[in-house]
Amino acid sequence: MESRDPGKQKTGRAQKLTEDTCGAAYSRSLACLDRNGYDKSKCEDVFDLYIQCKKRETETRLERRQEKAAK
Repeated sequence: MESRDPGKQKTGRAQKLTEDTCGAAYSRSLACLDRNGYDKSKCEDVFDLYIQCKKRETETRLERRQEKAAK
């Protein structure tokens, strides 16, 4: 399998995912998959960190929207 090139120009959804606040966790999860032959069971801890980051990001976004709506 071909490994992903982290320096490669990204477009569309891939670009959005790497530019958000969880971009580093996203990149680490892809790198883990590459290193481990796409065996997801070996990357569960990395995936968990990414999921936690996305949850915090979503909660923050919702709080900001609620604060903005309350003004």
